[in-house]
Amino acid sequence: MLKVLLVDDEPYVFEGLRIMVDWEKYGFSICGEASNGEDALEIIRTCNPHLVVTDIKMPVMDGIQLIKTVYEDSNIRAKFIVISGYDEFEYAKNAMKYGVNSYILKPLDEDELNQAIEKVSRQILEERKDEESRNRQLSFVAESAINSILKGEATESDIKRANFILELDENEEIKMLLLEIDNFDKWMSEFDEVQLKEIREKIKKIINSSMNNKFDLKVFEDDLNRFCILVSKSMDIYDTICGYAKNLKEMIEEKLDCSASIAISEPVAGIKSLAELYKQVDLAISYKFFKNIGSIIFYKNIKNMSMNHNLLEIDIDGLKDCIRENDTEGIKRKIKNLFHDFSKDLTAPELIKIYIENLELEFIRYVQEMKGNVQEFTNKLMDFNKKIEKSTIEELKKEATDLCMFLGQYIESITTSNSKDIIAEMKQYIKKNYNKDINLKIIGKHLYVNPVYIGRKFKQVTGMQFNEYLHQVRIEEAKKLLRRTNMKISDVARSVGYSSTEYFTSKFKSFTNFSPSEFKNDFLVSLHKY
Repeated sequence: MLKVLLVDDEPYVFEGLRIMVDWEKYGFSICGEASNGEDALEIIRTCNPHLVVTDIKMPVMDGIQLIKTVYEDSNIRAKFIVISGYDEFEYAKNAMKYGVNSYILKPLDEDELNQAIEKVSRQILEERKDEESRNRQLSFVAESAINSILKGEATESDIKRANFILELDENEEIKMLLLEIDNFDKWMSEFDEVQLKEIREKIKKIINSSMNNKFDLKVFEDDLNRFCILVSKSMDIYDTICGYAKNLKEMIEEKLDCSASIAISEPVAGIKSLAELYKQVDLAISYKFFKNIGSIIFYKNIKNMSMNHNLLEIDIDGLKDCIRENDTEGIKRKIKNLFHDFSKDLTAPELIKIYIENLELEFIRYVQEMKGNVQEFTNKLMDFNKKIEKSTIEELKKEATDLCMFLGQYIESITTSNSKDIIAEMKQYIKKNYNKDINLKIIGKHLYVNPVYIGRKFKQVTGMQFNEYLHQVRIEEAKKLLRRTNMKISDVARSVGYSSTEYFTSKFKSFTNFSPSEFKNDFLVSLHKY
């Protein structure tokens, strides 16, 4: 909607202008009224209307003075329609000298007034189209030149062209701001390409508005969710760049209901150093990982820091044990300590995500060994992986905690459902193979289950260690052979799985309180009694 200001020292004129003109029909809304040129000038400087309808003869500052002042101020866009009770050539001549669109005499003719307003409306809209077209062309040329400089491919003519379009002196001091929309991936999943383009246009308009729409060519898109802003020494916001960044961030967050982070470079001399500025803000914005989203990060505060890309010696085995045992407090404690080390050592986010991915892979294998539903398990893990793509270290810690809690609960659920079946299969295997050299590793391989897991589960279900149970089965079978056959003790030992007669004798006595020969003799004596 175009804005119009009405200026006259006679109140009835305002009423007439409201009644005689259907302002909305011509795309206008009345933004204010003033009874003298001085008040009108103040409103013009505040509202920057597209059209001013003004009288000539007014107190304090007359219409000609008002028009002249506005004409000489390049920051004001207003066009003028003069309404006057003075049919004098000199007034009209002075008005037209300053670009007045129409000079209408009082009493006002409704048709003449409407025709003048319609003409101004068309002119403004045509100029707006021309300006938008020109700005698009300049923006394309500016971005092409900037991209050439960023890639290190710029020629001297590219640099001169960029300086000219961006209105920069050759060695003028400049800084760069990089604005990044946090969690943009959420918008990517919710909106289509057209809607995302509209959102990016809104962001650019907010940025341009924050600079009073005077420096729109100094704003360029770096990525779907990133916008670079060049701030030169001649701009008012240069020396208050921190306050400007804070205000811009608040405007973006308020109008788009999102979070934004901003990185600010150090100054360099001349646009030829643009690539250096970009490296600074690109590095600085990556450190928001160690801060809260919505941060303002100065390159000068992080330039002496260095992210750690080396693998750390971390207690990942302890965390795995807590997960297998579904120890929630242990999981929280281990994750807290783990991320404290990550933060202290400035561990690179991609490295932290590798640790998490390796943990997931290990538990995928673990679920497979436990005969769980691997497809269902991996589908659930995908939901977690989406959440950790773009996070701060605090968000990642929370997601990692949730992930490990989920792993613990999932492992416990399938453990509960299949542990009895697995123990039954183990007992069956032992019963058939007790006379062979068997152990948990061999049984685990046979059942496709982790040997540590089945060893722990066997103890929980049966109340005894696997080896103790194996000895018990072997001794029971040995007792049968001793009762029913005349086999030598050494042959009995080998028949039930012992290669050493001495070791067999020791184990037999620990279970029965008799040596094998004593047991056999005692059985024979008992038999003769009957």
